[in-house]
Amino acid sequence: LVNEDSSLSSHDANDLQTELNVAAHGCTDGRTRGVSAWTDCIAHNAYKGLPGWFAVAAVRDLWISYDYWKLCEASRSSSPLRVLTSRLGYRIEVLRESPMVSVVRDFLGAGECESLMSAAGKRMLIAAHLSGNATFRDPSCKALNATLHVDWGAEEDLLTLTSVRNFDLASELLGQEVPYEGQEPLSFCTT
Repeated sequence: LVNEDSSLSSHDANDLQTELNVAAHGCTDGRTRGVSAWTDCIAHNAYKGLPGWFAVAAVRDLWISYDYWKLCEASRSSSPLRVLTSRLGYRIEVLRESPMVSVVRDFLGAGECESLMSAAGKRMLIAAHLSGNATFRDPSCKALNATLHVDWGAEEDLLTLTSVRNFDLASELLGQEVPYEGQEPLSFCTT
């Protein structure tokens, strides 16, 4: 980046998005004066100053508009319509009934999560996006993806156990059996 003071700096794309997002949160009062005041504020506060044109382009590329940023980043989480407890003791927050949309927090323990993230990292996380029925590598993408193939015969494998747990929970929520054998691989995504 060429900074406001004409110095140069280099940043990871995810770090850049995080920095701009933090600056954007600090500039929400400037939004009442218009989009240009908001992006000027972001430019001034991110990395101790960025060119205004860069902030405008980055906001457009990352979030399309203030309204979309607000929806994705600044809005409060949806309140659940109801809360259930699964047979295995998971707290399930139902956000929508049809089609069923629910949240299960702490589905994995910290150690399980670390192990799966390590396994995903070994499969080379790539920057990709979906378009229709195809996946394309896209270096400008903000999320990193890896495909994890479940070995349904490896009964003690953490990925297999996690996938079985996921399908069992889905079956319980839907009130009908969702078979797990032969399903698609698990897509691991980090933003």
